[in-house]
Amino acid sequence: MLRNDLSVTWRHDEDGRVYQVVDSETGELFEFGEKEWFLLSHCEVESFPPELIEEFEEKFNTEITPGQLESLLAIAKEWGLFRDIDYPGRAEGEVIPISPSNDVAKPGKEEAPRDTESSQRPIGRRKSGRGGPWTKQDVSSRRRRSGADECDDAELHWTWFDPNDLFLTLSRLLSPLRYVLYVLPLMVVIAIFVVINNVPELVHDHTQYRKPLNLLQALVFGMFSVNLITQAGRGIICRALGSNVDGFGIRLILGLLPRFGVHVRDVSSLDKKPQMWAHAAPFLIRLSLFSFCTVFWMATRTNGTLLPSLWLMMATISGVSFIFGSNPLIRSGGYKFLTTWLEIPNLRRRAKRALFRKIKGGKGAQSSDDSVALRAYAISGLLFWIILLGVLWTIAARWLETNF
Repeated sequence: MLRNDLSVTWRHDEDGRVYQVVDSETGELFEFGEKEWFLLSHCEVESFPPELIEEFEEKFNTEITPGQLESLLAIAKEWGLFRDIDYPGRAEGEVIPISPSNDVAKPGKEEAPRDTESSQRPIGRRKSGRGGPWTKQDVSSRRRRSGADECDDAELHWTWFDPNDLFLTLSRLLSPLRYVLYVLPLMVVIAIFVVINNVPELVHDHTQYRKPLNLLQALVFGMFSVNLITQAGRGIICRALGSNVDGFGIRLILGLLPRFGVHVRDVSSLDKKPQMWAHAAPFLIRLSLFSFCTVFWMATRTNGTLLPSLWLMMATISGVSFIFGSNPLIRSGGYKFLTTWLEIPNLRRRAKRALFRKIKGGKGAQSSDDSVALRAYAISGLLFWIILLGVLWTIAARWLETNF
């Protein structure tokens, strides 16, 4: 029996009716296919009576195994959804009230067209796959925060064109570049070795090439080099993984700083591993740029051309942006990768809630979110921002002291 404090709505997509269940305690949103929801909304005391299974098979023309039922129950238990709920039968988009009654109104047994494909795959899975029990990979991609998911792309402020077909073609043409990942660890080690053993040369060249540029020129160079390569590469990788990239244009950082960006849809509908690759793509591209550009700078710095200056500036920009882009303490690719890997959506909000609950002395109802790890994450995030603001304040003070 499902909990009586859940809020349920439903909508239609290409695979039929999808039920959205919002957990009022955590703000998480869970999505279930019609077959999954039919079973969960009719289960009794965390079990499925034989007559319900018969009705399911008659309604959906699909057989279901005990292993699938056990897996579905295990997932719902882990997510803390069980209590008591009426079977929804309202209009699309209407919030369905939760009934404390144990009497569940069952839907009519109208004949549904036979789904031959669904009998060959886990019930409710939106992509064809192997048969057998439900797994967390089958359903976890539909566990999201209510409202805008923290792992969703922010909207572009200016969309120039739809690059979906272009990125699909480029993903096929550039597919051999995926083998760069095999040499990337070695290149990172070499780049770090170059930096450590050539600090004087690095400082000299940075002073010679970077200082003549003002802040605006440096930002423009970074935008049309590292930022453009990173965002285009991210869009191509996400397209190769199966997501749709429906926009390329400009996104304002902090509402002020223009940067190229892509808008990727359907990342959360991918399986766990492709999601992790999609979130890791930006900082892996920046790490690759840092490594290769550092090595190229050292290899060309004595040839008397402008190439060393370009390599050095790109290495510097990509290195700094990698540090921030891979940082899991801020909303970045690193944070999205971490939440997907741990399967803990809304991680920052949960961590803050756990810390505040501890500060208040543990008053109120206990939650599964009351863990030392979550509180440590919240404290780490707070310390990071304090240190960052302190560093920025110091830099600004020294600049003002020097120039005024």
